[in-house]
Amino acid sequence: MFLITSAAYVDQEFSSELGLLPPAFLPVGNRRLYCYQREVLPDDERIVLTLPEHFSTPDYDRRLLESLGVEVLFLPEGLRLGESVICALNLLGHASGPLHILHGDTLIYDLPSGQLDVVTLSPVDDNYAWAFFDARAPEPFGRPQPTDLLSRRMALVVNGYFVLSDTRLLIQSITRARGDFIVGLNRYAGQQPIAPVECAQWFDFGHLHTYYRSKTHVGTTRAFNQMEVVEGCVHKRSGDARKMAAEANWFVKLPAELKRFAPQLLSPPPGGGVSRRHPATRSNICA
Repeated sequence: MFLITSAAYVDQEFSSELGLLPPAFLPVGNRRLYCYQREVLPDDERIVLTLPEHFSTPDYDRRLLESLGVEVLFLPEGLRLGESVICALNLLGHASGPLHILHGDTLIYDLPSGQLDVVTLSPVDDNYAWAFFDARAPEPFGRPQPTDLLSRRMALVVNGYFVLSDTRLLIQSITRARGDFIVGLNRYAGQQPIAPVECAQWFDFGHLHTYYRSKTHVGTTRAFNQMEVVEGCVHKRSGDARKMAAEANWFVKLPAELKRFAPQLLSPPPGGGVSRRHPATRSNICA
């Protein structure tokens, strides 16, 4: 079973700009974050998304989640992460077998498959208080100290995905840790060793700064096109040549007084593709 933990609202920094939302409901391009998360998860597994108990889910999202095969579980508000996980497992009746946990503000494109008792790590260069993992330590999961943040000594951090083989042991461990998720994981690892797996394609949406940065790397892909960002250049491709030609033509014919408010066409490649630069974000889109 895959459990996407999104039962708490984003912090005030987020809500002042985007509204009071659970992390998995953050807007990314023209979709919610949970849509991208669903795409990287297998089709043959049970997937449960936790949400705050009093969150009013729009009808559109309810229908979309149902079509994606994602179960929604509302949990009491104010719980810590470990307490939320235990509450979800109890309500779902999932007390044995393996469990995959994905944090609601996390998107990882290169998730490991076929492995149990692993935690995924990713490199960072920001000074946020991400947890770290040291397999050699008696308690491998830890929280950074202020000196760690100042010196940026943590090259790899826990990015929010866990695969655990023994759900019963996890419940016992977090319960004995009084609902503390990190302490509970350390108790679990004391009986069932956890191995690290490094992931390069991790996008963090848990902080306002990393949210906006991650958005630039997760394209607004529609049914008729694909987009990817490489070194600040957004490449747009499509098998629908007419659609691409029409889009290029729109930018070509845009009045001069409006061009500074829209992405600027650079050099249409053979076959009618286009590339454009937005003067505000200075991001290129090549299609």
